[in-house]
Amino acid sequence: MRFSPRTVLTALAAVFALSAVAVSSASAAPEWYVKKGGVWSKVTTSVKATSSNTLEVIDTKILTVEGLKALAISCEGNGEGVVEAAGKGKITNLGTVSCKPGKAEHNLCKTAEKFEPVHLPWTTELYKEGTTVRSKIGGASTPEIDLKCSGYASPDLCQSTTSTLMSNNLSSGLVEASFDKVSNKVTCSISHEQFKEALGEWQGTMKVKPTTAEKEKGVEALKVE
Repeated sequence: MRFSPRTVLTALAAVFALSAVAVSSASAAPEWYVKKGGVWSKVTTSVKATSSNTLEVIDTKILTVEGLKALAISCEGNGEGVVEAAGKGKITNLGTVSCKPGKAEHNLCKTAEKFEPVHLPWTTELYKEGTTVRSKIGGASTPEIDLKCSGYASPDLCQSTTSTLMSNNLSSGLVEASFDKVSNKVTCSISHEQFKEALGEWQGTMKVKPTTAEKEKGVEALKVE
C-alpha cells in the first residue's frame, strides 16, 4: 500500500494535535471541585468553606543567656474561607479557640497568651509540583501570626508567603492542607533580629470542607484535582 505525501502530512498533523492536547491536559493547573447530587464538577462560583485546624508556629532558634531556645504555640480551631474558580481561594479566619505551648524542644513558652493572624484575608492558589497538588498562601501583605507567651517578655511576629500540600480525603468529603518540609521557612522577628535568617516553621493541617450552609444547598464534598 502506497501513501501520498498529503496522506502522510495529514496523519502527522493528527498525531501532533493529539500530542498537544495530551501535553495541555497534563500541564493544566489544578482546580477545586465540588460534589452535588453525587456528581463532581469544577468550582465556578465561590463556595464557602470551613476548616478544622491544628496548627503550630515555632520560632526555632532564639539565643538566650541559657543558650538556644524555641518559642512555640499550638492551637486548634475552626477556620473560615472560600474556594473559588481557577484554583483560587481565601482564608478569612483561622478560628483559633484553644491554644497551648507547642511541643518544640526547649520551648520558652509557659502559657500561650496570643496567637493572632494578621493581614487577613490570606489568598490561596492551587498549583502542581511534580505529581502533587499544593496551595500557595499569600496576600496583599505577607501572612503573619502574632505570638505572645508568658515565659518570654517580647511578642514574636512570624510571617511567610508559604504553601501547603493538598490531599483529598474522599471518605470524609474534605481536603487536607498540610504544612510540610516543602513549605517555606518562616521569618520570626526575635530570631531574625539575632540571626538575619528565616528560622521559624508553621506546622499542622487545615481540613477544608463545605460549611453547613453550603451543605444545606446541596454541596456534598470538596476535592482538588
